[in-house]
Amino acid sequence: MPNDSLDRSDHVRKWRNFSRHHERGNPGPFSHANWLKGALDLITETTASDTGDSTFLRIKRAAASSGAYAARVTADTFDRFIAYADGRMDWGSGAAAADVILTRLGAGEMRFYNDAGNMILRLLGDSAVGSNYTALLINREGDTQARLVVGYDGATASTGLFLGDGSSGRDVNLYRGAANDLNTDDHFYAAGGIQVTVKAGIPTDADFTVDASGNMMLDTSNNRIYFRSGSTWRYAALT
Repeated sequence: MPNDSLDRSDHVRKWRNFSRHHERGNPGPFSHANWLKGALDLITETTASDTGDSTFLRIKRAAASSGAYAARVTADTFDRFIAYADGRMDWGSGAAAADVILTRLGAGEMRFYNDAGNMILRLLGDSAVGSNYTALLINREGDTQARLVVGYDGATASTGLFLGDGSSGRDVNLYRGAANDLNTDDHFYAAGGIQVTVKAGIPTDADFTVDASGNMMLDTSNNRIYFRSGSTWRYAALT
């Protein structure tokens, strides 16, 4: 587990030395660069092969678990944000150790979790895609449209879960139509089959959470399939 704070004492001393040096005058940019390097362990390089850019700022630390950058409010007792040399980033309240973590899990994988090791991610939707407000969009490289859109609400057909092929608008959806009611406005196919509610006897509305036409139940005592039509249960005998 990386340390939750940088080794501040040495860095503060070096930074103060740098500040005093700056106040006495500027003997040249190279001297300032050397003072800054000693104060913050920063190394600036011109290496196009690393990033494709002609110049960039690199922070080098002795170990992957060493803190590279941290931020806090003056009255805080802990850092609110820490970035480590291995790319891990931690966030906290400033009153306690960091409790939200983003890190590289492996090749092509990121892990976002809390200090208990659980996956927790809250998405607040406030950006419109067409007429829908979204919390998450997923594309494959080269797509012109999102293949998966998760609406911020999920309670209506316009703010639920949408899927498409990436080249045109989303064409299937899944959403919460009402309490205890999961809807889709499109064709639903179950390759493994569909299982309905089973009862040894004639069904009643009390057997269902939602009373709706189209409800179906298998009566194993009388070998019948019952359908609710209007407010009446009707059946077809099995052979």
